[in-house]
Amino acid sequence: MKIEAPKTIKSPSIYWSSFKLLYDDLEDSFRFVNPTENHFTVYSLRFYELLIRASTEFESICKDKVEEFGLSTKKSRDYNIEDYYLLNAHFAGKPGRISIGYIFSEPLFVTPLEGWNSSHSLDWYTSYNSVKHNRVKDFHLASLENVLKSIAALFIIIECCELCPRGHFSYLEANENYGKISSNDVWPVVMRKDYEQ
Repeated sequence: MKIEAPKTIKSPSIYWSSFKLLYDDLEDSFRFVNPTENHFTVYSLRFYELLIRASTEFESICKDKVEEFGLSTKKSRDYNIEDYYLLNAHFAGKPGRISIGYIFSEPLFVTPLEGWNSSHSLDWYTSYNSVKHNRVKDFHLASLENVLKSIAALFIIIECCELCPRGHFSYLEANENYGKISSNDVWPVVMRKDYEQ
């Protein structure tokens, strides 16, 4: 007898699964580097790996969604950050206004898509491309700060595209601009706050 999944439960997207795995691996790295603002410039092979993975996931979901929404006239194989930037306007500027707070012993807030408020350029994404193509010269760019921003950027796009499983986002009663994102096995993952208009 075939058992069907309840229609009210949406399967998690591959992007959500990737995000959770990235976050787990990020937490594992904190056995060696304490996540504080004082350590934002710390770089390592592990941070290099996380930056490459998170940025690649970010590119992949942006590419999929730019194509799905018909936002660019280019062929999808030719998309770049200028095309991904079109998602900011598609979501009425929301991605560029969201800051992500990591709930560590010292909460750390980053605003990874803030650059989209004025241009297509993103500092952490530029660093990702630099270290990807010039690892020896630019290895210092594989920093904790860039890793936190790349993973946060991935989360923002996943959340804007509603690819987080329903029931994993709940507003705090104190202020509806704040919320927590969780999954059954990762809690708390991040807290988010929309910037004021």
